[in-house]
Amino acid sequence: MVEIRKLSMMDLRGLCIKRNWYTHGDCEAYSRILRMAENCENVTTAVIAEIAEDIYSHSDKEHWKDYEGDPILNICFEIAQVCNTFFERE
Repeated sequence: MVEIRKLSMMDLRGLCIKRNWYTHGDCEAYSRILRMAENCENVTTAVIAEIAEDIYSHSDKEHWKDYEGDPILNICFEIAQVCNTFFERE
């Protein structure tokens, strides 16, 4: 059995809007991470981390001043929550 995670462009976009993330990125950079999510066959931990780091680097750092711990780990957690997980037999 294998676990497969999918992340829709709209779910990631909705999360960014809800959390007020990616406020310092241009349209090209924002579109790139949205396409990365949508076009990924299986959203692995490495993909989630890459998206989270990109979100953090294009967001207002003041937003995370009250977060406890590593903001990128918090972003990863929130991205993982909006993923859809499927299981398939090998």
